[in-house]
Amino acid sequence: MWLLRVICGLKWQVRGEENVPQTAVIVAANHQSAWETVFLPLILRKQVWVLKRELLAIPFFGWAIGSLKPIAINRKKGKRALAQVLVQGKQRINSGYSIVIFPEGHRFPYDAPIKFKQGAAKISEKLSTPILPIAHNAGMFWPRSGWISPGTITVEVGKIVEPNKRKADAINREIEDIVRQMRDKIQAEELSKKNL
Repeated sequence: MWLLRVICGLKWQVRGEENVPQTAVIVAANHQSAWETVFLPLILRKQVWVLKRELLAIPFFGWAIGSLKPIAINRKKGKRALAQVLVQGKQRINSGYSIVIFPEGHRFPYDAPIKFKQGAAKISEKLSTPILPIAHNAGMFWPRSGWISPGTITVEVGKIVEPNKRKADAINREIEDIVRQMRDKIQAEELSKKNL
């Protein structure tokens, strides 16, 4: 993060940091860039990620990620992958670790429609664990394909969403709406600055 700031001029600001709980939660964040994977440990120190296991095979990066004890799944396994996440997720949460999920599944351009898969919501339902929604506009400065541009990324941390004995689809709709609204607001603010 320091190198990105000094060399690339990529800074950040966080709004809603008071919403970050002291207890373990499921984090549901939009996914636009590699930036948020580096940033999220700064606001949630004890965390593990749910990720596709192929990432662990990437030299250096994958080995480093593997040392953090992620929940590495085979996404083609469907229900078996979810069962693995539930078992390992419960262990991690009971040990005080938050579970970070990017419900979109992979990185999307900053202006793409948000469509969440139900993984985070299903874990929330089955483990009765709240979800912390997080939105950002990192893709406006560090797109999936392209160069890093200087500027200030805005991260917004929403209020905790409790499962309240609801089914996953209801939880998922709520967190998807919250993240979409926060992301759209952040990006509109940034676009208005650029158009001044």
